[in-house]
Amino acid sequence: MIELPWHHDRLLLTGDFPGFTPHDLFDHWTTPELLAKFWPPVALVDLRGGGYYRFEWPTKGFYLHGHYLRVEPGVRLDFDWTWNHELGRFTPLKVEMFFTAIEGGSRMTIEHFGFAEGDLHAMPGTAEGWIHFGNRLRDLRAEGK
Repeated sequence: MIELPWHHDRLLLTGDFPGFTPHDLFDHWTTPELLAKFWPPVALVDLRGGGYYRFEWPTKGFYLHGHYLRVEPGVRLDFDWTWNHELGRFTPLKVEMFFTAIEGGSRMTIEHFGFAEGDLHAMPGTAEGWIHFGNRLRDLRAEGK
């Protein structure tokens, strides 16, 4: 994944994923068994508008959770985002993911926004996380998984 400049309260990232169709990419972000290959070891997913998700790292004692706001398989996935250690501290952040076909694969664009003025320091680490896990996802096809 390649980081693009961010605005005041918004990260904008994009990456190309050779060998993935837009539906493959979407499925890897929404199917528990596929998510476990590159991101959370445990995922609970109710994939519908208003449906709840919870991504867990049991050995570390933390989880990410929220609700799906827009679900368009192979095209778009929007959700809110809150870590358990941030409960009550922040307004949930929002994520919008877009999946498009390109020659030889797909492009994924992520907009992650809603960072409050006092929390802008979290943006670089959040961008690094997206890039790290995006690269792990991309590597699944390179490894033939």
